[in-house]
Amino acid sequence: MELEKMNIKFSQQVEIFVRDWAFVLFKKQYFSFYENADKYVTNIIESIYEKISHKFLWQIPQQEHFRLIYGKNIKYIKHQVANSKTVWYIFFEYSETENAVLIHHITNGQKDAHRIN
Repeated sequence: MELEKMNIKFSQQVEIFVRDWAFVLFKKQYFSFYENADKYVTNIIESIYEKISHKFLWQIPQQEHFRLIYGKNIKYIKHQVANSKTVWYIFFEYSETENAVLIHHITNGQKDAHRIN
Protein backbone atom coordinates (compact mmCIF):
# COMPACT_ATOMS: atom_id res chain seq x y z
CA MET A 1 0.00 0.00 0.00
CA GLU A 2 1.48 3.31 -1.07
CA LEU A 3 1.18 6.24 1.32
CA GLU A 4 -0.33 9.46 0.02
CA LYS A 5 2.40 12.10 -0.18
CA MET A 6 2.15 14.38 2.81
CA ASN A 7 3.01 18.07 2.54
CA ILE A 8 5.69 18.82 5.14
CA LYS A 9 6.37 22.41 6.17
CA PHE A 10 8.73 23.92 8.70
CA SER A 11 7.85 26.88 10.89
CA GLN A 12 10.05 29.92 10.37
CA GLN A 13 11.81 29.19 13.68
CA VAL A 14 12.59 25.62 12.60
CA GLU A 15 13.76 26.75 9.15
CA ILE A 16 16.32 29.02 10.83
CA PHE A 17 17.33 26.25 13.24
CA VAL A 18 17.84 23.72 10.41
CA ARG A 19 19.76 26.22 8.28
CA ASP A 20 22.24 26.87 11.13
CA TRP A 21 22.22 23.42 12.78
CA ALA A 22 25.31 21.89 11.15
CA PHE A 23 27.37 25.03 11.76
CA VAL A 24 26.35 25.11 15.44
CA LEU A 25 27.23 21.43 15.90
CA PHE A 26 30.60 22.02 14.25
CA LYS A 27 31.29 25.22 16.22
CA LYS A 28 30.46 23.50 19.53
CA GLN A 29 32.92 20.76 18.49
CA TYR A 30 30.44 17.91 18.33
CA PHE A 31 32.07 17.24 14.95
CA SER A 32 35.68 17.79 13.87
CA PHE A 33 34.68 18.54 10.29
CA TYR A 34 31.81 20.66 9.05
CA GLU A 35 31.04 18.11 6.32
CA ASN A 36 30.33 15.46 8.97
CA ALA A 37 27.99 17.80 10.84
CA ASP A 38 26.21 18.58 7.58
CA LYS A 39 25.77 14.85 6.80
CA TYR A 40 24.40 14.29 10.32
CA VAL A 41 21.79 17.03 9.91
CA THR A 42 20.90 15.86 6.40
CA ASN A 43 20.33 12.33 7.75
CA ILE A 44 17.93 13.62 10.39
CA ILE A 45 15.99 15.79 7.93
CA GLU A 46 15.68 12.88 5.50
CA SER A 47 14.48 10.70 8.36
CA ILE A 48 11.83 13.29 9.24
CA TYR A 49 10.45 13.18 5.70
CA GLU A 50 10.45 9.38 5.78
CA LYS A 51 9.07 8.77 9.27
CA ILE A 52 6.50 11.54 9.60
CA SER A 53 4.37 9.98 6.86
CA HIS A 54 3.83 6.91 9.06
CA LYS A 55 1.07 7.94 11.44
CA PHE A 56 1.61 4.86 13.63
CA LEU A 57 4.94 6.42 14.72
CA TRP A 58 3.23 9.58 15.99
CA GLN A 59 3.11 10.11 19.73
CA ILE A 60 1.42 12.67 21.96
CA PRO A 61 3.53 14.35 24.66
CA GLN A 62 2.41 13.30 28.14
CA GLN A 63 3.59 16.50 29.79
CA GLU A 64 1.70 19.75 29.24
CA HIS A 65 4.80 21.79 28.34
CA PHE A 66 4.71 21.36 24.54
CA ARG A 67 0.91 21.34 24.33
CA LEU A 68 0.83 24.70 26.13
CA ILE A 69 3.38 26.17 23.71
CA TYR A 70 2.24 24.63 20.40
CA GLY A 71 -1.40 23.71 20.99
CA LYS A 72 -3.44 20.72 22.09
CA ASN A 73 -3.00 18.88 18.76
CA ILE A 74 0.80 18.73 18.96
CA LYS A 75 2.39 15.36 18.19
CA TYR A 76 5.95 14.15 17.87
CA ILE A 77 8.16 11.49 16.37
CA LYS A 78 11.51 10.28 17.65
CA HIS A 79 14.66 9.80 15.65
CA GLN A 80 17.69 8.04 17.08
CA VAL A 81 20.85 8.57 15.11
CA ALA A 82 22.63 5.34 14.17
CA ASN A 83 25.68 4.62 16.37
CA SER A 84 24.65 7.35 18.80
CA LYS A 85 22.79 7.67 22.07
CA THR A 86 21.24 10.96 20.93
CA VAL A 87 17.50 10.91 20.35
CA TRP A 88 15.90 13.79 18.46
CA TYR A 89 12.25 14.75 18.95
CA ILE A 90 10.34 16.45 16.15
CA PHE A 91 7.16 18.26 17.23
CA PHE A 92 4.44 19.02 14.69
CA GLU A 93 0.77 19.60 13.98
CA TYR A 94 -1.16 17.70 11.34
CA SER A 95 -3.94 19.09 9.17
CA GLU A 96 -6.07 16.24 7.87
CA THR A 97 -7.93 18.47 5.40
CA GLU A 98 -4.65 19.57 3.80
CA ASN A 99 -2.78 16.32 4.49
CA ALA A 100 -0.01 18.59 5.76
CA VAL A 101 2.39 18.65 8.68
CA LEU A 102 3.80 21.84 10.19
CA ILE A 103 6.97 21.16 12.18
CA HIS A 104 7.20 23.52 15.15
CA HIS A 105 10.21 22.32 17.12
CA ILE A 106 13.21 19.97 16.96
CA THR A 107 15.03 19.12 20.16
CA ASN A 108 17.14 16.33 21.61
CA GLY A 109 16.60 14.04 24.55
CA GLN A 110 19.44 15.51 26.56
CA LYS A 111 17.75 18.88 26.54
CA ASP A 112 14.00 18.15 26.76
CA ALA A 113 13.32 14.46 27.48
CA HIS A 114 12.03 15.31 30.96
CA ARG A 115 9.35 17.51 29.35
CA ILE A 116 8.12 14.84 26.94
CA ASN A 117 7.38 11.71 28.97
